Amino acid sequence: MKNIYTDTAYTCFPLEKVLEQLRIKLKEGLTEAVIKNLLDDLRVKKVLGNEEIEEIVQKTKPRADQARDLIDGVSRKGTKASEIMLVQLHEAFSNHVYFSFKYVITFPLS
Repeated sequence: MKNIYTDTAYTCFPLEKVLEQLRIKLKEGLTEAVIKNLLDDLRVKKVLGNEEIEEIVQKTKPRADQARDLIDGVSRKGTKASEIMLVQLHEAFSNHVYFSFKYVITFPLS
């Protein structure tokens, strides 16, 4: 699969910044089921460990806080972790209206 986020000819922002710019839309739009699927994928890809995931999905946290914690936790882990999450998000939401990279990345994703 082509690495659409780190192709040096097109990269315009560090990937952590891309996640930060998408943060508001993501925290409002990610459902609990989507958060859990992302967490599963990020665990398999060794981006997040079990303790980090347990902290994110505490039952007392509202869904928006879980989404915020997920985004912030991955962003803090740097470029590779951010890339993995962005790829997962793109695969899950490439046709969804609220999830568009167009204002952040200046090239088509397909």
